[in-house]
Amino acid sequence: VARWKGWSENLPRKMIYFNFADIDYIELYEIEIVEGRNFSEDYSADKNGAFLINEAAAKVLNWRSPLEKEMILWSKHSGRIVGVMKDFHMQSFHEPIKPLMIYQSTDLLLGYLSVKAEISKLDDVITYIEAVFNKFSPNYPFEYTFFDKIFESKYRNEQKLSGIFGLTAVIAIILACFGLFGLAAFTGKQRIKEIGIRKVLGASVSGITLLLSKEFLILVLIADAIALPAALILMQNWLQQFVYRVDIDLYLVIASALAGILITFFTTGYQTLKSAVSNPVDILRSE
Repeated sequence: VARWKGWSENLPRKMIYFNFADIDYIELYEIEIVEGRNFSEDYSADKNGAFLINEAAAKVLNWRSPLEKEMILWSKHSGRIVGVMKDFHMQSFHEPIKPLMIYQSTDLLLGYLSVKAEISKLDDVITYIEAVFNKFSPNYPFEYTFFDKIFESKYRNEQKLSGIFGLTAVIAIILACFGLFGLAAFTGKQRIKEIGIRKVLGASVSGITLLLSKEFLILVLIADAIALPAALILMQNWLQQFVYRVDIDLYLVIASALAGILITFFTTGYQTLKSAVSNPVDILRSE
């Protein structure tokens, strides 16, 4: 529970997240200060306790100028607000940016230590930290993790879903290609006599190829008319899980439709071209 000058029990409750940190926290994480200043050893008052709040917290508290306001946290941690941080994400993009206050004091017992190290020196840094840790806390296990693993865990379900969608799409395309290839071969066989008569009457190879391909194109366009709106609705519903999300642009829909048409032409092209270049004399003789 946080209180400040002018606070009373009659005021509506505000949900604000809090964190404890030392003086180097803001610099380590490269958090931008948009108003006021960072924690500093140059100010003796900060040693006894100081607060930073983010823009979301200032907005929730409806403070135009939060600097130098006296804050009391849990009736035992007190200090002044010395700066306002630019909003940053504490959680995944599933959640909006939450109001946050960070309290700094030299008498804090922090439970976590954050270290920034060069990748080339990472093993040496870990070994050194473990040695120091075991020196001061030999009875506790040394445990650590990397932030990229933490970030990855926030979107593990999305990564799995992406892999499933990708595999399903590949299988669907392969099955569709086999189906189109077989249908093109069957159609060419069924219309072989018609193709021979058209060639005798002067039809060109390109004209016959276009004639045979047109039927498949119509089927693909009908499939696009059904599948694309359904896919758009499903994608929009999935994106609603994220507070921060991209918009599905129209060019992606057009590109998907064109990709389906191109795959159709490439898949059926061999069979249709094979039927179109066949010798009409051989065709009519066999018929």
